[in-house]
Amino acid sequence: MPQVAPNSLSDESFSLDGSTLSSSYSGLYDTFDSLIELDHCELYPLFDLDLDDKGLRIGHWNVNRLTSTKFDQIKLFLAGESGRPQVDMLFLNETFLKPDIPDSLYAVPGFTIYRCDRISKCGGGVMAFVNQDLRVKRRADLENAHLEIIWLEVFPFKSKRSLFISGIYRPPSYSSADDTRSLTILVLISPPSLTFY
Repeated sequence: MPQVAPNSLSDESFSLDGSTLSSSYSGLYDTFDSLIELDHCELYPLFDLDLDDKGLRIGHWNVNRLTSTKFDQIKLFLAGESGRPQVDMLFLNETFLKPDIPDSLYAVPGFTIYRCDRISKCGGGVMAFVNQDLRVKRRADLENAHLEIIWLEVFPFKSKRSLFISGIYRPPSYSSADDTRSLTILVLISPPSLTFY
């Protein structure tokens, strides 16, 4: 996980105070503030997925830059009105985050964050919010420095068998060699009887 060395150029905070969830960050070039009142929030019906509690619930959103407004929506989407997770895993693409932005800025109670930030240029990036009640292992051995990808080995609730779940961002600029690298990893972790088309 990315870490930020304390210095005079950045300041960060995160708090859950009763029914208010807030986070803020100010760095040399960026500032970010997020504050949401959880009690009596009129937006909850818009974010109520009304999903059954059974099974593994996975979501994906191409956020095209993770702003404080979008993060407020994500908090509502993840927690739901009851405060219980509505999804167990949420993958975000095109976060535009860089390693110097701390995970604590995007913390949501009950969820663990996994990130793969684009290093070399602007844009891209993958982030995952995972329910802390799930047993999860990040599989960095399956990840490739040339791909914006997160691999997680997940043990669903009450299951003895694991699942491999991935969040990947494939920019339009990817070459056929990049696509081949992605497929090679899929073939390595797939059972011999599985055929790709």
